[in-house]
Amino acid sequence: MGILAGKPAAPVGPSIQGIVDFRRANRPLDRRVVFEDLAHPSALATGVGALVITDLNHAITLLACGHDTAEGQIRLENDEASVYWPGYGSQACRAEMAALVAQYAAAYGGQGGPFGPGENTTAHPLGGCRMAATAADGVVNHRGEVFDAAPGRDPRAVQPGLYVADASIIPSALGNNPLLTITALVERVADLILSDPRNATLFHDPPVGRS
Repeated sequence: MGILAGKPAAPVGPSIQGIVDFRRANRPLDRRVVFEDLAHPSALATGVGALVITDLNHAITLLACGHDTAEGQIRLENDEASVYWPGYGSQACRAEMAALVAQYAAAYGGQGGPFGPGENTTAHPLGGCRMAATAADGVVNHRGEVFDAAPGRDPRAVQPGLYVADASIIPSALGNNPLLTITALVERVADLILSDPRNATLFHDPPVGRS
């Protein structure tokens, strides 16, 4: 944190400090989940505590990552994003997460519950412009190039110069925090853009003028 103006009254500390990994080869995929602790910055603690109606001095927020069915949709309605995912609450991976939270809470003489005010909350929505081999199954190819889905076109044809490079190209849940995967994909797309001969004129250094 910057301290040029003096130490803040409510300093911001680390958020995720630990991880509990249940990804074992002998567990079904939908039971291979990961938990991370969410330490709320002190500057936000009062507001978060009021939001979830919990005394954060006697509670912990757990972030869970698992393998869901990737069947949800984010739709644009009246200039606002609306999530549609019928049956999400009954998915096997979510049931596994809830069961493990209940075990943790019981071990400490407490009780577990969903993070309010919504029952299902995510910090990392993935997909939307999913990566695939052809336009029949996705929006971009492995290079981040957007498919040209015009009728009669080769399903692998792309829109020249149009790329997507963010979390939306990941086609399914990863079962772990997606930060490094998103970063690796974006860096790969950037490298491929730079090395593509079709883009040579975009990155060619102009000739240096003579004085």
